Order: sequence, then C-alpha cells, then structure tokens
Amino acid sequence: RPIDRLSPPPGLYVRKGVEMGLLLDAGIIPRTLSALECLPLDFVIASLHLVDEVDPSFPYYFADKTRQEGFARYLETIYACLQQTDAYQAVGHIDYPSKGCPYPQKALQYADAPDVIDALFRLVIQKGKCIEINGSVLTRLGKQQPDLALYRRYVALGGEYVTFGSDAHTP
Repeated sequence: RPIDRLSPPPGLYVRKGVEMGLLLDAGIIPRTLSALECLPLDFVIASLHLVDEVDPSFPYYFADKTRQEGFARYLETIYACLQQTDAYQAVGHIDYPSKGCPYPQKALQYADAPDVIDALFRLVIQKGKCIEINGSVLTRLGKQQPDLALYRRYVALGGEYVTFGSDAHTP
C-alpha cells in the first residue's frame, strides 16, 4: 500500500485512515466491518453517500422533497446506520446534501431538522466520537457560510472534537 511506503521525518506520525461508506442495508455494515478488520487503521470516518438508493449530493435527490425534508431524511438515515456500529471515530460530512442542493439556501441549517440533528449529535457524543467538517462541502457553498448554529449546538450538547477533511480524492 502506498501509505506504508511513506517515510515521515522524525517527530511526525502519519495516521492511516479510511472513509467507511454507510448504507441502510441489513448486511452491508457487518460485511464492511469484516473487510476493514484486516487493515491497520488509526481512524475511520463513517459517511453516507446513498439515501433510498439516490446520491443526495445531486440536485435530483431533492426532486420530490422540500429542503428540510431532504436534509432530515439524510440525517435520519445516518442516525439509523450509526446505531448499528461503533467502529468509527468521526461522522463524515453531515451536510453532504448541501453539495447539490438546488434551493437558494444550500447550507444545512440547524433549523432544518433540529430534532434529528440533536438525536444524531447526542448519539455521536455518547459514543465518544466526533463530527467532520468537510472542505468539499464548504467550497460548493460559494459565498454562503455554514450554519454556525449547527456547530454551536454540537458543543452545547457536549461535543468536544471535530475533524477537518479535505475530501481530496488523490494524495
């Protein structure tokens, strides 16, 4: 593996991680965990890329949904998946649908789904995990800013840590 060939300078430690795709399918998460067991990983980001067989980063995901319905369904699906595993350190891009949101307000707002967001944050915090702030979502928002109320709520509920991901698909 390319990462195994890295020779970091003295004093620098390179952690090995992977993004684990979540899916609401009875057998996917156990099979994924089984495949990851043999890898020497330090960090796993649990991310959701399909909701009801549709990628929520594309505008057509919202075709039959309001903004709030689209975001709430995405977050409900993450919550349901995370109830099936503890084998992760961070929850990836909770605002993933913002990438393709066709509405003028693209950024996920705390007010879009406060009950679901609170439940998700409480679950993550209770398990001692953290959330990811993903750079690719931030760049897609253009001049819009992420909703700081979302992250303030995470902290208010007891969240202590976040991780930042570039979502770079090449080294």
